[in-house]
Amino acid sequence: MKRVDPATAGVGTPSHPGMDPATEIQVRGATEDSVGVTTTEWTIAIADESMVAAHIQNLLVLSWRTGARLEHVESVAGLQRQLVRTGLAPLSVINIFSLQAAGGIPDELRRRGRALYEEMLPHYRAQAYVIMGEGFWAAGIRAFLAAFTVLTSRKLDTKTFGRLDDTVGWIGGLDGQPDWMRSEDPGLAWEIEHLVLGAHSSGAAA
Repeated sequence: MKRVDPATAGVGTPSHPGMDPATEIQVRGATEDSVGVTTTEWTIAIADESMVAAHIQNLLVLSWRTGARLEHVESVAGLQRQLVRTGLAPLSVINIFSLQAAGGIPDELRRRGRALYEEMLPHYRAQAYVIMGEGFWAAGIRAFLAAFTVLTSRKLDTKTFGRLDDTVGWIGGLDGQPDWMRSEDPGLAWEIEHLVLGAHSSGAAA
């Protein structure tokens, strides 16, 4: 599997109309999955200190940190609609929360997030939530997600995790996932941790 440091990756043309140019990071071997689609790269569509959105085929990873604003949610909404229009649905989404104790999820973001979930529900395969950290803020996020997933799990495969590798194993093992996502190779979790989460500091999509 080819690894490329985000700092040395080239900046490509915009992958999503109306959004910042996306950085194409070559990270996976060019092998065909069960439906003949070659999986070769991550697209980092949004990247700043508070929010990163990246996808590889139908897997969308959203990393949320303290300072995420309503415009981040609106950008994610536009990205998801574009992925659906380009035929990548149903989407499997991994939401990663790494928030400071003084932060949390503002009420307006929670409301908009719920509305976006309901809008996009027909186009989701699964939603996973990863809480990175411990303490009061993490307990608050877990309590919010526990209440949220009680309602959503009846409509969609939904689960909350504390470890990224467990998340990748669960979402890849669901029925209907492509072969590259179902692999037990730990490389996918490595890519998310180092390339996607690393884009917070590199601002790869800017």
